[in-house]
Amino acid sequence: MSLPDIVKRIQEEANLESERYMTDARVQIAKMKEASTRELKATMDDMEIKLAKEKRALWNMYISEGRRRSRNVILSAKEELIWETMSALRNRLRGIEGEELARRLVPLLDAANKVLGRNMTIYPVRGMDASALTGRGTVGTTIVGASELPPLLRRFHGRDLIGGFISVSLDGARVMDMTFQGILEKNEESIREVISRTLFEE
Repeated sequence: MSLPDIVKRIQEEANLESERYMTDARVQIAKMKEASTRELKATMDDMEIKLAKEKRALWNMYISEGRRRSRNVILSAKEELIWETMSALRNRLRGIEGEELARRLVPLLDAANKVLGRNMTIYPVRGMDASALTGRGTVGTTIVGASELPPLLRRFHGRDLIGGFISVSLDGARVMDMTFQGILEKNEESIREVISRTLFEE
């Protein structure tokens, strides 16, 4: 299923979920209104004005509470959809291979070269990343499955980096995280904003 299809499905499910919660809220409000009306009818005449005021206050409270709960439910549903879309994006990046993978890695490699210089060492995340980077510089140990990594890279050991590479300058003093996971984390807020605008037109 393509990412646009996933986004469309998620948006449809969100709309259905939101409508269901709004319907439930309307039913609850209607029940509250009926209960309040029965109570008011049974009240003494000399309390009628006071009870009418209390009814209005109570009604406003129920409406306010219903809206608050509805907002919270919708916000929670939106957050879940954004998280699912981010997960789908991670899986999409994880599945890229061959020519498409090389097309995505070369601009990242150029960016790293500008900062660290062409004598840097490239540590690919996976074997397929190493293949896509072959002939484009000094390629070091593949991170996934490595029993030992240079001290500067040990913090990356065991992490789900999805794909990409890590660059280390010739003197070993500087490291650039060009892994797909690192890029997603660095740009998480802007990615979330794009997803939110796309899904919810916000």
